[in-house]
Amino acid sequence: MKRILLLTGVLALAAGCSGSSSSSSGSTSGTTTSTGTTTGTTASSTSGSNGGTTGLNGSTGLNGSTGASNGGSTGSTGITNGSTGGSNGNSGSGSGSGGTTASTCPGAGVADDSCTGATALTLGTAVAGDTTNAKTDFTLDPNGTCSQVYGWVNDAVYSFTAPADGAYQVVVTPTDANLDSVLVVLDTCAAGTVSACVGGSDTGFNGDPEQTTVTMTSGQTYTFLVGSYDCTGLGAYTITVRQPPPGDTCDSALALTAGSNGTFTASGDNTTFSPDYTSQTCGGSGNDVFYALHLAADSSVTVTATATNTDGGLQPVVDLLSGCGASATELGCNQAGASANLALPNVAAGDYFIVVDGYSGSIGAFDLTVTTAAPVPPPANDLCTAADALTFDGSGVATVSGTSFAANDELASTCGGQGAPDVYYGFTLSQPQRVTAVVTPQDGGGLDAIVSIDSACPLADAGPSGELTCGFAPTVGGPVTLDEASVPAGSYILAVDGYGTASGPFDVTVTLAAPVPPPANDTCSGAVAIALATQPDGGALGTAAFDTFGANNNIQPDPADLNSICVDPNTGAPVPLAADVVFSVTTPAAGAPSISTSYIEPDGGVDQVGVAAMLITDSPCGTGTELACGAGTVSTAVDGGGALPGNTTYYIWVDQVKGGAAPNGTLQVSIP
Repeated sequence: MKRILLLTGVLALAAGCSGSSSSSSGSTSGTTTSTGTTTGTTASSTSGSNGGTTGLNGSTGLNGSTGASNGGSTGSTGITNGSTGGSNGNSGSGSGSGGTTASTCPGAGVADDSCTGATALTLGTAVAGDTTNAKTDFTLDPNGTCSQVYGWVNDAVYSFTAPADGAYQVVVTPTDANLDSVLVVLDTCAAGTVSACVGGSDTGFNGDPEQTTVTMTSGQTYTFLVGSYDCTGLGAYTITVRQPPPGDTCDSALALTAGSNGTFTASGDNTTFSPDYTSQTCGGSGNDVFYALHLAADSSVTVTATATNTDGGLQPVVDLLSGCGASATELGCNQAGASANLALPNVAAGDYFIVVDGYSGSIGAFDLTVTTAAPVPPPANDLCTAADALTFDGSGVATVSGTSFAANDELASTCGGQGAPDVYYGFTLSQPQRVTAVVTPQDGGGLDAIVSIDSACPLADAGPSGELTCGFAPTVGGPVTLDEASVPAGSYILAVDGYGTASGPFDVTVTLAAPVPPPANDTCSGAVAIALATQPDGGALGTAAFDTFGANNNIQPDPADLNSICVDPNTGAPVPLAADVVFSVTTPAAGAPSISTSYIEPDGGVDQVGVAAMLITDSPCGTGTELACGAGTVSTAVDGGGALPGNTTYYIWVDQVKGGAAPNGTLQVSIP
C-alpha cells in the first residue's frame, strides 16, 4: 500500500501505524504518527512537519508534524523500525512529495495504450477501461511536478478538449475491488518520461476512487493517464470528466449555516471531492471540502470536524486559511483521529476558508461546527519568566490544571513543539529527587502535548537552554509522562507545549520521591559480559536482562554512520538518545562473520515499554568506532562491516530514544 508516509530517522511513537510507503516530505505524521514505534518499509523519502516535523506525535516525527503523529508532529525525533531503502509518508509524517519510475507487469497492450491511440472523453460520460492488459509506456519523473503519484504501472491514455474555461473534475472509479488506481493529467502528451503534470491523484487504496480537479482553458486538449499503483493492483474502472461539486475548491467554497451565539454548522462527505490542499503541518492528503467563513470582528475561532461514519474510515484534518490558492496562508490545523478540533484565540476580522481534509487519504462523512466568540487573552504563565510555582503537599505531590490556549510560542524542545503555544510551571528541589511529571490533556480540549523539564528559561524557538528531559504521548491526545530517576537539587521549569499548533486545557501532577541510583552497567567500568552458547546450526547466542531507567547518557550515534535510522539523513545529525547501559561480547577464537543484536520486552512484545536503540562498537569502550546502530535487529553486516577477528571484545549500548519511555527487557546477541 501507499501514502502512510514515514520520516526516516525519526520515530513515530504516537499512533501505532504499520505500513509501507514510497516517499514523503514532513509531519506526519506519519501517520500521525504509533505506540512504541512505527514499523514500515520506506523506499524513498525526504523530510518534511511536524515537521520540521519528523516522526512522533506530530512534531518532527511525533504524532506527526514534520512526520508523524500526528506525522503527525515537526519536532520530536525517534527511530523507525523497518526496512529502509534510502529514506515518512511517511506517516510518517509527513505529507510529501514522491515520484516514481515505470515498472513492467504482464500485458499485451490495449488500443488506448499510447498518445496516438488515446480514447476521447466527453463531459459527463463514463468510459470503461482496464489496466490488466495495458503496457507501461510512461515514466513519471520524481523530480518533476508529478510528485503526488507514488506508484505507476500499466497505463491507458485518454484525451479531453475543454468546452469552456473553468474547473473540471476527472474521476477514476474502480469497478474491480482489486484495482489500486493512479491518475495523472497532462496538458501535452508524449511517450517516455513525464516531468510536467497539471494534476493527479494517488491517495486511495484498492477499490478507492481517484479524482483531481484541474482548471482548463477552452479549446485546449488535455491528456489523462490511468495506471495502477503496482502489479498486484490491476483491474477495471470507469473514467469520467465532470463539473466539480460545490466546495471542491476555495473558489466555490460552501456557505456555513448560521446558528445562535456565533455558531455555524455544516454536514458533508469528502468522498466525491478532489485532493486539492494538504496542510504543511498536519498532513491531509485526502479529498478536501472548502467552506467560507466571514468574521465581522476580531474573534476567537474553534473549528471541530467529527467523522459520522461508523466504520472508522474518515480521520478528518481541519485547516483555517486566510486566502485562496497560491495566496493561502495556513493560520492553524489539527488532526486527532475521528474528531479534529482547531482552536485559535484571536483571529482578525475578515474572510477565511475552512478546509476539511482526510488524513492519509481517508474519506467519509462528517459534521462541522464553527464557534466564534470574543478574543481570548494569553494565560498568566504564557512566558517562561512568569512560570506558575507548583505547590507540593506533605507527600511530595503537586497538582494543577491549566491551558495553553491563547498562549504564545516560546519553546521548541528537542521533542518538538515549534509553532505551538506553550505555558510554564516552576519548582525547586532542595535535594536530589526522583521527579515524575504527568500531563493529561482534558477530553475534547484539542491538546496533543509535548512536555519538557528545563533548568533555565529557553530562548524563543531557539531550543532549550538547559533541557533535562522531554517527552510526548504514545497516543494522540494521550497523557505524557516524564520520569527522571535522579534530578539534582536546583530550580526547574516544566513546559507544556503542543504538536503542530495544538493547544488546550490539561491537568498536571508532579510527584517527588527518593532518587533511584543508576544501574551497575551504566558506564564502561560496569559493562556486563554476555556469554555466548553454541547453537545447533553452528552459530552462537547469548542473552542478558537490561533496564535503562536511572542510567546516564554516555554515547550518541556517529554522524558518519551510513545507517539513516540513527542519523537523520536530511540534517546529518544523530537521532538524540538518552539513558543507556552497556554490555560486552567477545568473539570466538575462529572469528565471526558479524554480530547481531535484538531485544524482547518483559511481556514478550516489541517496543511497547519504550524504544531501544542499539549501538555496536569496537574497543576501547566508550571511544571505539561505531560498527552498527539501529532499532529492532541491529547487525554489523547491515552497516557494511566485514568479518570480525577472533578473541576480540566488542561493546553493545542499549539506549533510550529521547522522548520515549526508558526501555527494559532482554538483550539477545547472536553470531551466525
